[in-house]
Amino acid sequence: MISFALPPELWLHVADYLTQADFRSLVPVNRTFFDLFTPSLYSDIIIDGTGYAFMSSTGYTSRDQVLKPKARRLLETLEKTSRLRGYVRRCMIKNVKQNKPPFSPEPTNPQVLVFAETVKEIFILVGRLPSLELVTLERFDIPFEWIFYICSQPNISLGIAISFCLVYGPVELPSDRSFNLTSLSILASNIGDCMPAMIHMIRLSSSLRELRLDTSWTLQDLFKKHVDSPGISLPKLEILKIYRINLDHLEFFRSTPNLVDLRFKMWIKSELGSSPIPVNLLPKLRRFCGHTPLFKAFITGRPVTDIETADTTGSFSRLFLGADDNIAFEDFSPNFGSSVDILSLKWLNCTRNQALLQYVSEQCPKIQHLDSTPTVPYTKVRKLFRFGCL
Repeated sequence: MISFALPPELWLHVADYLTQADFRSLVPVNRTFFDLFTPSLYSDIIIDGTGYAFMSSTGYTSRDQVLKPKARRLLETLEKTSRLRGYVRRCMIKNVKQNKPPFSPEPTNPQVLVFAETVKEIFILVGRLPSLELVTLERFDIPFEWIFYICSQPNISLGIAISFCLVYGPVELPSDRSFNLTSLSILASNIGDCMPAMIHMIRLSSSLRELRLDTSWTLQDLFKKHVDSPGISLPKLEILKIYRINLDHLEFFRSTPNLVDLRFKMWIKSELGSSPIPVNLLPKLRRFCGHTPLFKAFITGRPVTDIETADTTGSFSRLFLGADDNIAFEDFSPNFGSSVDILSLKWLNCTRNQALLQYVSEQCPKIQHLDSTPTVPYTKVRKLFRFGCL
């Protein structure tokens, strides 16, 4: 027989190891489990659409066809119970697809109206979730006006993650409006005509802490907007994940004086050269992720303590980094040029393990953790080197 006399704190600790399916099974057991696990059951919700299931010549004929039955029941439950709405921390909306070309929708078309009314219903509810922290949009054809709607709610500070989405319908944003964005991620999505409004919203988000832009054209527009209206516009931004960097983009970093984490996600050649960029840019940088040719530009003279990098093994290319672009260890100054001691180093696809160990042991005396994945046949398992054990 199971005893329920354990303190609530222990049951909540158990909840850290459970899945949503576990919570659904535990909540109906008794009143104790209902009270303990209902908040966990509703902390992460998924509103799942039918995707292209009803994409036919007739299209959607009712709102029930846009969303799966489980998602429809979830919306109805949250609509009726304000207590449950207060438990929601993270919301994912996915597979909600338009069955007509969304770039020039026909407002009087019944199929378009069905889709528009469903999207409106979803976001009106999302805007009423008082504890919401993150909204993830995945494979979603979404009018920009609804992104604007949830980001401008006065009592919500949240992050937005957009992946594989089509965002359409430009919106005129008031110049004096502030937004409560804490993080924004745009991955493999078509922003189209909404780009000016999206860039404007980013610049007006004074609380933005993390920004991820995985498309170079988004980055280009953001930098151009900064040049057009210079000044510190992202004072709280701490984490930036971007696709690539060019010389004409460096002025953007004047708007990010508190950036501590900079990550380049693809191995594309840069125009920066081997010279360090001015030290007054990124003065607080602590963590850097990028290929070795960028070390001198971004690590030299800055208080970087954590580095993540990788060797490239491809052949010569005008666009992509290859094996010839890996910087030799003898060309690095102590601590890879950082103004402080390197404490953590993660080196993926390492083609020169012996040289790496020798450099670190001689030039990084205070390092605490080295994680190296060598590129050697039959050694795909990551090898962990801790200097305290050597």
